[in-house]
Amino acid sequence: MAQLRLGAIGLAAKDVAYIRALLRLYSHTAKLDWVFVDHPPFAAVVTDRAVRAAQAVWFAGFNGPVLTLVEPPGAPEADTVAYPVHAEQMRTWLALRQQTLRAPAATAPAPAPAPAPAPAPAAIVSEPAPQAREAAAPAVAERRYKLRRWPSPAMLQNNELHLKIATLLSRNDLSTLRLAALTGHSEDACRRFLIMLHQAGLLTESVAPGDMPGHAHEPADASAAPVRNGLLASLRRHLGL
Repeated sequence: MAQLRLGAIGLAAKDVAYIRALLRLYSHTAKLDWVFVDHPPFAAVVTDRAVRAAQAVWFAGFNGPVLTLVEPPGAPEADTVAYPVHAEQMRTWLALRQQTLRAPAATAPAPAPAPAPAPAPAAIVSEPAPQAREAAAPAVAERRYKLRRWPSPAMLQNNELHLKIATLLSRNDLSTLRLAALTGHSEDACRRFLIMLHQAGLLTESVAPGDMPGHAHEPADASAAPVRNGLLASLRRHLGL
């Protein structure tokens, strides 16, 4: 099995050298299956807040995990590590992401029978097209999300998009399509932050039948148990768990 490739975006040479050395050490002491590389393709990347903000377009298009170096304390489960690079937190993050990235090979589901055309599996389902709503009726529903409580600074990462999404979801339950329209960012970019919020237990979800006339949106906590289970299953499909 090929090693997982970690790259650095915009970091100082001394930090790159230290991270490279940590990966070599952990490959022996912690049996972590990572290798530091200088060129793509990357399974994951490490950067800092300034570079992430300056190259927002590149990071929005990157599908792998992104580790951001931040001021202490850092939270590996939220993809942040304290800077100067905290070695123990770095090891924790590498182990967590290795488990996530390696999971698809171990738990790949059996192929399902071919259904009628439907949206591809995603962590969070966006609003279906009008034709799909008419064809699928109650089987296709719009998922909406709202904050339980305000995220920590480590999760917000002083990121403008994260702040916008948190502010919007603190007041309303919204779909990914609506968030994309309100923030001016892609659904994928909004979806990635929603996944972080869900993993931290900060998100509630409701299901409403699109924006069809005569249908009122359900409150954010309606049918909480089955809806949360649906989101968890969707997240697992998106992450390959």
